[in-house]
This record gives sequence, C-alpha cells and structure tokens, in this order.
Amino acid sequence: MAASGTDYYTLLGVDPSTEAPGIREAFRREALRWHPDHRPGDPRAAEHFRALHQAYEVLTDPVRRRAYDARISDRSSEHPDVEAQVTLGLREVFTGLLLKLEVPHARPCGGCGGTGREWGEQRMGCPGCGGSGWGAPESLYGLRLRPLCGVCHGLGNTGDRWVQRSCSDCHGLGSLLAHTLLEVRVPAGMDEGMRLRVPGQGHPLLRGGAGDLVLVIHVRPGPWTRRGPDITFSLPVSTRTLSRGGRVPLVTPLERLTVRVPRNSAPGTVLKVPGKGLPLPEGGGRGDLSLRLERATGG
Repeated sequence: MAASGTDYYTLLGVDPSTEAPGIREAFRREALRWHPDHRPGDPRAAEHFRALHQAYEVLTDPVRRRAYDARISDRSSEHPDVEAQVTLGLREVFTGLLLKLEVPHARPCGGCGGTGREWGEQRMGCPGCGGSGWGAPESLYGLRLRPLCGVCHGLGNTGDRWVQRSCSDCHGLGSLLAHTLLEVRVPAGMDEGMRLRVPGQGHPLLRGGAGDLVLVIHVRPGPWTRRGPDITFSLPVSTRTLSRGGRVPLVTPLERLTVRVPRNSAPGTVLKVPGKGLPLPEGGGRGDLSLRLERATGG
C-alpha cells in the first residue's frame, strides 16, 4: 500500500524525468503485480492498484503532469524553498545589483478556488460502478482481470473526492504553475557560494505561509584575488615610475583613485590602500584594496 504522501513517480518506481513510454511500461509492470485478482485476500491491493492507475492517468497527460509537477512541490514541507543561481561580475560585487527574476510557484487555481471541480459541481460517489470502483471483467494485458471503472477510474465509493466535471483550468488538480516577477536587491560585497534568502517567496506550505527564495551567489572569475572584503589587483606601471616614483591613476567600479608608487619600487611590490576594497554585505565599512606592481608592457 502506498504510504501517505508518496508521490506518483515513487509509486510507479520511475524518475521524474521519465517520458510517457517509460511511464506506461512501469504502470503495466506494477499493475500486474498489484491487481487484486493476483492478490486475493490482500486488503492493500485494491487501494494500491487504484493509486497506480491514478498516477498513470496524470503522468501520461502532458497538461495534467505539468500541473502535478507544480503541485507536488506544494505538498512538501521538507523542501519548501526555491533556489535560483545568480552570477555576478566584478562591478556587481562592488556596487550590488537590483535583480529582476521570475519565480515559479504552485498556486491555488483561480478557476475553481483550489477544489479541483467546476463551480457548482457537487462532490458525489460514482454512479457508474455502484461504488465498487471496478468495471465488468475483461481482458487486460492478455489476462482475464477486472478493470477499473471507466467513469470514476476506480475511486468508487471513496469518491467524495470525485466529481463528474473537473475544473477545466487545472484538470482537477486544484493548483496551477504560476510565475511571480520579483525585484531583489543583491547587496555589494557578496562572495562565491553565499546565499541570499528572500522570505516568503518559495513554495506554499500545507499549513499556511511559504518557504523562501534562496539566491545562490556565484562570482565570475577575473584577474584578481580575494579574501573576504579584501581584494588584490595587478597594477601595470612604467619602468620610469618604478624607478623614480610617482602617482598612477586607478579606476574602480566605485571611484577614481590616485595611487602613489614609491621610488625604486620592484615589480611584485604590493601597495595597500586601506578602506578601498569591497563593501561588506551587511554594511558598515569596506575591506582593503591591494595593488601588486607589474612592469607595464613596452614601458
């Protein structure tokens, strides 16, 4: 018997990426295993067989499958967060970024208010099978077996969840996949692997509320090294300036600086400019900027 909360993919023993032919083969295999005629006296068989048939019906219908894939996220309290990957360049690391993105959510269907049935349609038992859930015996996969009722698809007198007319918008699932457009401020100073959490923008939870949107930060590699808010660049300097000293202009994403190079500086010398590095993500200051002197080409 399928445990409460078992999803359709687990029930059929397939991966969520499995295409329709694989779903049909899995259903055929499991249906032959669990048909009540093969398990006389097993009270679990009928319920499990009905669940298999329902899984098959949903996962082989492209529209219903998309809606189901959105909805199963709605059922999971263990993984309510939605993750998105964000890649920043050096300018965004220095200045921060106002990010606009679409976030997918499973949301209650507006056409039926989340009930899965057309407005005005009452819940009822199945009139097609007298509540048994089974049709007349026939040949199924070469065996003489009882098929599911063609009207209620096996729900029978457990059909308080079954209606004659399902909602045409969500196909009876009660929810739809929607996208919300968000504006999220990514602060300056973010580093590789940091996670920015946006409360309440993840998957809905069964008991109200929602998980969070989690932005996983990646930083595009470049000609610098970094340790926290401290950042080091190479600074090309002419031979004349290395020898005699002088001032060298430098432009960062935040400002224009002038750096003083001491007389008789050797290539590889590191000059530190305090407080001109990367901003701290939580605010309240900046790290240090370090410049490794290099002999300029042709200079």
